[in-house]
Amino acid sequence: MTSIYPAESKAILFLLTSKKELKEKVIKSFEKLLGPVEVQSDWYVFEHSQYYEEELGPNLERCL
Repeated sequence: MTSIYPAESKAILFLLTSKKELKEKVIKSFEKLLGPVEVQSDWYVFEHSQYYEEELGPNLERCL
């Protein structure tokens, strides 16, 4: 598939989830669209706010 973005552009994704079983599936889906991940942070507990808990559930984790 040909990308609609210029070759010199980079996609930056912040993922936030409470469903650990979906983490790798989500990353693989983005890789199909955008190409392989070049750099990925570790997963960290998201405890700065409870704003997203109603929609995403408790025990949220995030990665860049």
